[in-house]
Amino acid sequence: MLKIALCDDSQTELSRIENALSQFKTKHRKEIIFEAFLSPVDLLGKISAGAFYDLIFLDVLMPVINGIDVAKEIYKHNKLTGIIFLTSSKEFAADSYSVSALDYIIKPIEEESLNRAMDKFFEKYTKIKSDELVIREKSTISRIPLHVLSYVEVLDHHLIYHMANSYTIRCRQSLSDIEAALTKNGKFIRTNRSFIVNMDYVAKIEPGNALMEDGSHVTISRNNFKAVSDAYLKYKLEGAF
Repeated sequence: MLKIALCDDSQTELSRIENALSQFKTKHRKEIIFEAFLSPVDLLGKISAGAFYDLIFLDVLMPVINGIDVAKEIYKHNKLTGIIFLTSSKEFAADSYSVSALDYIIKPIEEESLNRAMDKFFEKYTKIKSDELVIREKSTISRIPLHVLSYVEVLDHHLIYHMANSYTIRCRQSLSDIEAALTKNGKFIRTNRSFIVNMDYVAKIEPGNALMEDGSHVTISRNNFKAVSDAYLKYKLEGAF
């Protein structure tokens, strides 16, 4: 089920978006629910309280806080939420891309422009949903693409998700909470009580350690060493053909 939020300070524009999405939903047989907000403050309050949206249609020009700043606040809670800006002028297009928006639509919304934006979103959404891990920490939800997840570490009763770009996410979980979801992917293996690694980012296996491509050393327990080294060798050999 796709969850969409609509935010515009004009009730007329909100109704127009709702009608266009309803037609898209029926025509393309998509499972979509959407929630409308006249105030960006109300939208941010809902997100801060833990609400999650896969996609947000966001007006650029609104009182109190503009859409660009609202997008920045949204990304503090969920960096992978898709944002499509609604604007009455193309002059704001550059601003929309400055915050990595998925697309922008010139108002009033027309079927063709909505379909183009939704097609772009579903192309991204399908890829993410097939290869991601969704985690929640208090009011923040993060969706982690597995292809950029290097390894997961236990530290002080938290999990630290280490990304290939050196970005990290800290979450109060245990490895057992996520182990099944990761290892079924085929790329991940648990090396000891404190680490799960993505074999795509392992540069070398040596006694007691996995040397990661970023230079980190991940401990391999003595009991797990044979299983880990055999799995790594098999994974690399299969990937070579």
